[in-house]
Amino acid sequence: MSDARVLLGQVLALLIVAEETPLADRVDAGGMAEAALARAAAQLGRPVGGAWPALRAGMDVLLGARPSAAPGLAAWLADLYSRFRRSHPQAAAAAALRLDGEDDAAIAERLGLGPRLVARLLAEAAC
Repeated sequence: MSDARVLLGQVLALLIVAEETPLADRVDAGGMAEAALARAAAQLGRPVGGAWPALRAGMDVLLGARPSAAPGLAAWLADLYSRFRRSHPQAAAAAALRLDGEDDAAIAERLGLGPRLVARLLAEAAC
């Protein structure tokens, strides 16, 4: 499993928790980035490797997003959170399930959403 995939999985897990938090209009992107890196390192059994541009590019590809120019993980995470907040409360959960290999129908069933809504959420998250 690539470092970018593990890191993205941890970012999405933290965003799901943040979405469930009352008054979650903003996130502490810096703190969340540090937590995601620490959790990914624990999962990998070593520090997350690679330079930021390569990790960013890998995570953008995994999300199906256009290439980002975010200068660091915190800025990238804040942008992703903003896209999810504008989309739907379960957008991060849908992205996490897609990362795990689920198709739209399976994601829709697990989240109790329609398949067309899931497709729209994933497309919006990739903008």
